[in-house]
Parts: sequence; C-alpha cells; structure tokens
Amino acid sequence: ILYPSMSVAMTGTHDTESLAVWWESVTPEQRLRYGSDTPQFDAAVRVPRKLDVESAIDLVFRIALGLVKVKILVPLLAPLSLLGLSGQGAPLDRLVPAAFVYSAVLWADFSGYSDIAIGAAGLLGVATPENFRWPYAAPNIREFWQRWHITFSRVLTSYVFVPIARSLEDRLGSRPRALSTV
Repeated sequence: ILYPSMSVAMTGTHDTESLAVWWESVTPEQRLRYGSDTPQFDAAVRVPRKLDVESAIDLVFRIALGLVKVKILVPLLAPLSLLGLSGQGAPLDRLVPAAFVYSAVLWADFSGYSDIAIGAAGLLGVATPENFRWPYAAPNIREFWQRWHITFSRVLTSYVFVPIARSLEDRLGSRPRALSTV
C-alpha cells in the first residue's frame, strides 16, 4: 500500500496491520515520514520491549491508578459538578465551584483512560507517548493546551492546522503571515 503522505510503500501485511493497530504508538511526524523513521517504528511495534518485573509492576499500578480515576473519582465528582446548574439563574457562588469540579472530572476521565491505555500497551511491549503532563499547572493557555491531550494536539497540528495553513498560503501567498504578525 502506498500512502500519499508517506515516502515509501508498505508492502507487507505486517507493516499495515502494525500501523493500524498501534497507530498511537507512532507520532504523527513519524507517520508522515515513515520511510526515514523505520527503526523507531520497528522498536515500537515489531520488536516488543522486554518487560522486567519492576516495569510490569509500574504498568499494572498505572492501570490501577487509571481505573481509580475513571471508576471511583469521576463518579464521585460528576454529580457535584452538576450542582451549579440546578435551577434557573444559578448564582455565581455555585457556578464557579461547579466549573472547577467539572474541570477535575474532565481531567480524571481523560487522564484515567490514558493511564489505562498506556499501561496496557506497555504490558504488551509497546511504548506509547504520554498524553497528559499536569495541564492545570501550566502558566498560560498555550502551555495548558500543549500539556492537556498531547497526542490529540499533535494529530490536530499535523493533519488539520498545517494543511489549512499551507492551503491558505498557496491561495493567498504570504499575506496570511503578514496578517498573523499584526
């Protein structure tokens, strides 16, 4: 199979299946440059890493931590996040705490599922990238977004924002750059 964004043909069924099954274990940049990053792809998928006992314990703990976030923390906090929405014209003193609790629910849910996925993939011998790096500790909104859902941000950047920017640049020339500096 020859993908237009990839520089080489993927001839073996193992190549295609590996890329399809372990899509998130390879960064978007590696996907775009498949031919030049074959050793990294091999290390991530074709040659599973060997697990020692300490790594296996860490990965099982990570799965357990994810399950605690998703199955205990989220169900406990979710009803509290909705308290601020009860009734019409909810006062600000109820909306603000509810918004903070709701942001904790979102973090626990996304972070928990990421912990489960990263731990399970690690037990199968595939190293996957981190997906969250303490987003609420970010000093600004830009860094918050970069820390929030890292793999999703990479996919959006590589497959949505960059193609749109290139398309606009092709159609408008250098005018978008001039407008962005204003």
